[in-house]
Amino acid sequence: MSEFAFGSHYPPKGGAVGMKYLDIEVHTGTSWLSLNDHYRYIAGAKSLENSQQGRRRHTVSSAMYDGEWEVHSTKTNVQETLEVYVMGEDQTLVTQYQQQVIDAFSQSLYNVRITRDEDVEIWRCFPAEYSIQRGHVNLHNFRSVVTLSVPRFPKVTYEVRQ
Repeated sequence: MSEFAFGSHYPPKGGAVGMKYLDIEVHTGTSWLSLNDHYRYIAGAKSLENSQQGRRRHTVSSAMYDGEWEVHSTKTNVQETLEVYVMGEDQTLVTQYQQQVIDAFSQSLYNVRITRDEDVEIWRCFPAEYSIQRGHVNLHNFRSVVTLSVPRFPKVTYEVRQ
């Protein structure tokens, strides 16, 4: 496990090949909650795997011409999938940490910050739908898996840290 997996927001350059640092954070209204601190939360493999962008199209047709003409289109909101492994020393802590994730993603409007090495994306999001997996294996290992479907505005704010 890398020393950068514990919430450092400015990892140094150089070193191993490939991505050295990943963090997914949600703003709770007062602070940023890291979903990849490797203490309470680990970002799952399904996180950031798929996003779905659609378009709302306005078309016109005519009896004089074949087909339809697009006169205007706008992007619809994007659906992002995030998967979070929640861990604790006992079931009470697992439930408490799990509820923190659910509360953060249930806000009416909030930001999510994705950091990949020096690349940072900030999303403006709406209340997410979620599912919780707390099966036999997870219960005995004091963990659960929260899978979130996060609707966000199509516009993303980008920044590069140097």
